[in-house]
Amino acid sequence: PAVLFGLLIDSLIDTKLSVAQARREGFDKKPEVVRQLARIESQILQRAYLEKQIEEGMSEEAMKKGYEKFIAESKGGEEVRASHILVETEGQAKEIISELSGGADFSELAKAKSIGPSSDKGGDLGFFKRDGMIAEFSDVAFALKDEEITQTPVRTQYGWHVIKVVERRKARPPMFEEVEGEVRNRVTRNIGIEVMKSLRAAAEIKRFGPDGSVIEAPAK
Repeated sequence: PAVLFGLLIDSLIDTKLSVAQARREGFDKKPEVVRQLARIESQILQRAYLEKQIEEGMSEEAMKKGYEKFIAESKGGEEVRASHILVETEGQAKEIISELSGGADFSELAKAKSIGPSSDKGGDLGFFKRDGMIAEFSDVAFALKDEEITQTPVRTQYGWHVIKVVERRKARPPMFEEVEGEVRNRVTRNIGIEVMKSLRAAAEIKRFGPDGSVIEAPAK
């Protein structure tokens, strides 16, 4: 920290010395520098103004409405609850499918033969959304009916799977705390858009093309 503080002090000293010398030599009067300073000033003023408007508009009510809109626009989709038996080879998976067809209990086979971490739970993976598993697994699981078992092994990067879908349900909407950051970003963006709309509506704006000719303004 002491080293970084020293470097920071040196940087501030260098900045002040070079700025003072630039002013003595009239750099702050040069047309190109004046234009750059004006552009930077405009950006700072715009940012400060918008930040103030956003601060004033960012209320509990605005966040509540933003969350309600987020939920309404979100695709609910569905979740499936599935179990699987994971083995190393396709041959092993085919043998398991044959045993299941002969009446073997899925949960007991998973406990005995699955190399997956869910084996101690009979292969139960709980509920998950389509994007909650890798595509090769999800595509098959979401195509199965309740209580249906895959009749051909499913290969993924982890090995060979035998999948059973237990049940499905509509995905629950996310809690406010889970999406608060995204909702805040949306509300912030919408406030900024509305502020600029009101400024444009109150102003007379003329647009000019590269040749200096007036361009017809779009309808408000």
